[in-house]
Amino acid sequence: MPKGTVTKSTGSWYTVRLDDGQRVQCRILGKFRLEGRRLTNPVA
Repeated sequence: MPKGTVTKSTGSWYTVRLDDGQRVQCRILGKFRLEGRRLTNPVA
């Protein structure tokens, strides 16, 4: 699975800059809930 940095969030969609510099649009599904995180916005 590629890794990157979330640079922008709009609703449930996130812009992620991958390690190779490519930018992709994606959604984060359930990972924060499963890890028990209370903060759901990774940009905040």
